[in-house]
Amino acid sequence: MSDYTVIEIAQLGLKKFEVDGSYEESLKKYIRDIIKKEQDLDKKAFEVVAHRPSQLDSGNSSKRPADAYSEYNKDRILNDLAFNYLKERSSNTQLFKDLKSNSEYEKIAKNSNYKYQNEEMQRMATGEFSQQDQPSPYDVITIESNCFVSKRRAFIAEALYSIYLSEKNSKARNLEQEITLASNLANILRSKFLREKIFERHFKFDVQELIEDLNEMNYIELEVSGEEVRLSEKIQNWRNYIHPKMTK
Repeated sequence: MSDYTVIEIAQLGLKKFEVDGSYEESLKKYIRDIIKKEQDLDKKAFEVVAHRPSQLDSGNSSKRPADAYSEYNKDRILNDLAFNYLKERSSNTQLFKDLKSNSEYEKIAKNSNYKYQNEEMQRMATGEFSQQDQPSPYDVITIESNCFVSKRRAFIAEALYSIYLSEKNSKARNLEQEITLASNLANILRSKFLREKIFERHFKFDVQELIEDLNEMNYIELEVSGEEVRLSEKIQNWRNYIHPKMTK
């Protein structure tokens, strides 16, 4: 899809940030207010690119045609203009608490590039050169790559830690119970068989997404963008790739 109505943008936002569906009407009004405000400042800010019925999550279409906006403007709404609204109402605060808006990521990238360029100029002034002056070939990361294997093992350990030593249950435990749990977890992590079996019982791992992100990170140029800063942060958080299995 290359164009999006307000209803479609709202539904995408609710899914992306795991916000309760009861906020849908409020979010649609919020998005319409954003569009009106931006158009008051610049009539071309949110140009209508199509006029058609909205495609609903139910699989049906809305009865009335509506204005549709470009993918660029859809991303502007979800990643910047309505970002704080969605983040504050997310039901998964743990996953999104460190997530930043596009403008915040661009600011971090700009500062990072400025710092790097400053350091390079100092090296040149003193006759020093970094190893990055000699580019090396980029390897394609697969499930057998050490980079992926170590990241996967670390993420599995963090996921198991989250269920064995969860903070929400820590107040109900005494020191002896804490030591016993930590000892049990250490034994599980040492055994590949136990580690994998217990993990598979509780979680599912989006291996392909992690591999794709690691490869994309591997090809980042010296000058980074806000999107690349976002990707770097994403790769550090196991919750972006590992999801609890639904219990019946």
